[in-house]
Amino acid sequence: MPTKGSVRSWLLLLILCIFGRTSIPISAPSETVLQDDAERISDWPQFRGRNVDGIVNEKVFEQDRPVILDLNWKVKLGSGYSGISIKKDLAVTMFDDGEFNVIAGFNAVTGQELWRFPVSPKYQGHDGSFDGPLSTPLIYNNHTIALGPSGRLFALNNLDGTLVWSTDLVKDHGAVPPRYGFATSPIVEEGTIVLQIGSKNGAIAGFDPETGKRRWITGNDFVDYQNAVPIARNGDRFVLSAGAEAIMGINPSSGDVLWRYDHGGGGSRGIWCMVPVPAGPDHVFLAYKNDSSALIELDGRDTNVTGRQVWEERTIRNSYNVAVYHEGYLYAYSSRFLTCVDMATGKAMWKSRQPGDGFLILVDGHLVILTKEGSL
Repeated sequence: MPTKGSVRSWLLLLILCIFGRTSIPISAPSETVLQDDAERISDWPQFRGRNVDGIVNEKVFEQDRPVILDLNWKVKLGSGYSGISIKKDLAVTMFDDGEFNVIAGFNAVTGQELWRFPVSPKYQGHDGSFDGPLSTPLIYNNHTIALGPSGRLFALNNLDGTLVWSTDLVKDHGAVPPRYGFATSPIVEEGTIVLQIGSKNGAIAGFDPETGKRRWITGNDFVDYQNAVPIARNGDRFVLSAGAEAIMGINPSSGDVLWRYDHGGGGSRGIWCMVPVPAGPDHVFLAYKNDSSALIELDGRDTNVTGRQVWEERTIRNSYNVAVYHEGYLYAYSSRFLTCVDMATGKAMWKSRQPGDGFLILVDGHLVILTKEGSL
């Protein structure tokens, strides 16, 4: 099981330092701001950011001008694996407060806690895992949508944290709880909340964000801790679902499975927690085995898409981190080494023991890394 929970109490502070002290504007807190759905550069409204790719493309760093990160505020959080989502002046995350799994909303400018909602009784870690929630919330329109470790999918009002709707993945949708709890994070695509649920009725489902009503359920595969991602090809957008046996292209509006590629992966640091990484036109990177990764090329359109493995290499392996793609190169941790891989060949261009094992995102062409020791 991933040990990324050990740094989660720092994440809220550090992400807000990045997006609060560069050239990105932050507006004054107000109820109007929270209700406004217009996106700013600094919005990071769901797992791995706006496009679920770990990337901020907008201009942040000015040439020949150092970025100074000042400590604006600091809030101590409990244990858990949940990331932080930010939209306008609202930042949300989940954690264990010692008695309950909770989700809390904070003013991203001041650090003031705005509301707190108990999700479920404390989720006890086991086999070396940490206590607390695992999924990252989604902020969409006026709602914060989140998944608790026991399978409760729910929406809260952004202004006051009151419950809008709730549904149980196990009781209502036939989901099978993973050994370490539900970890997949909800994303939004084409106005539908898309979530890998691992049900006997389907691997992935779409939900109405306003009511929580299930719109569709589809796909025959096993789901543990993987996550769906959006992908664009030939002018069309669809959802890429990762399972134990295959990746599938799914229409987010209808739930139609457009195509399926059996990847042949395995392992706890492979398919159990695999998050596909779109890597330029028609390519998808898969960290799909404990000891190797692969690049898949997609060919065709609509339902006539086929997949072909371009390469399989050991250059990115043995890690729970998710890679980022930039201008023909993949950046990731391979074991504890920060690694750059040529996407065309799968060969390592460089490796570095510094700055230490951690997690990375890409901001304006720069790798921004949070280490497990708590340094940025």
